[in-house]
Amino acid sequence: EGRLGRHVSMGALHTGLYRLEERGFLTSRLGEASNKRGGKPKRFFSVTAKGQEELKQVMDHRTALWRSIPNGVFQVIPTDL
Repeated sequence: EGRLGRHVSMGALHTGLYRLEERGFLTSRLGEASNKRGGKPKRFFSVTAKGQEELKQVMDHRTALWRSIPNGVFQVIPTDL
């Protein structure tokens, strides 16, 4: 929430995690059930090698896009000229 500046529901978060798992980017396992969670087990997610490679490709692509923007494009131009 802090990084996005908005609320992210647990349902939305879980939907995203399960989709990434279906695509092979994550794996998950169930932990021990606890009284604190009403007897429900906690699910733990881990990034797979496929997920790490995909993340690297996305980051490289995004970096290349940002570097392709010419210098000065985001320069502030005074309005009092």
